[in-house]
Amino acid sequence: MTSEWTITPEQHDPPLARTLWRTYYTEVSDRWYLLYEGRHSPYSQHWFGKRLGEQAE
Repeated sequence: MTSEWTITPEQHDPPLARTLWRTYYTEVSDRWYLLYEGRHSPYSQHWFGKRLGEQAE
């Protein structure tokens, strides 16, 4: 089975891209804080009382 990939340049700063990067780095930071400090990172969604995937009220 052969599959082809198409790669095209994309803008780096549309709102969705910023949101995805922020979510990714927040998760990485949160995992580090949980592993080494036993708590969520200050920027974690948990810190603000909501979890990833939940809609804000």
